[in-house]
Amino acid sequence: MTAGDDVRALVQLIRRFNTEVDRYVGVLSSANQLHRTDLSALAAIVDAKAAGQPIGPSELARTLRLSAPATTALLDRMERAGHVERRRSVTDRRKIELHVLVRAEQAAGRMFVPLARRMEVMLAGFDPAEREVIHRFLLGGIEVARESIEALPDEPASEQH
Repeated sequence: MTAGDDVRALVQLIRRFNTEVDRYVGVLSSANQLHRTDLSALAAIVDAKAAGQPIGPSELARTLRLSAPATTALLDRMERAGHVERRRSVTDRRKIELHVLVRAEQAAGRMFVPLARRMEVMLAGFDPAEREVIHRFLLGGIEVARESIEALPDEPASEQH
């Protein structure tokens, strides 16, 4: 196998991994009466909070590549379901920040902890040096995906279910 074949085989495995995780999310979203976009929004809000930078509706729209009306509809639906809340920023009262409510955090835990635990068991089978390579690979992959998204035409999509 040539180096090019090896790289193509790895890219195919990454695609297959992504497809399986996407299928998992699809099954969960359907079983929990959540739109897939809702799960993406919850992840974006949680990730922003974890980074110490709460996200607002306009940042969420850019992240999910949604139009302003689609983002409003998404947030209205998620508020009605008790998943998120829009609050005024404590540091700048002009800004609105999005917060995931405890109910949604608990539901996300029920949905994603089983997969996370299985991933932890699988990763424990790698030695620390291998895990460092995996870590570097994943950070690089995230960056490549972000760069690829930014290279796309700047047209927000309408919300997709």
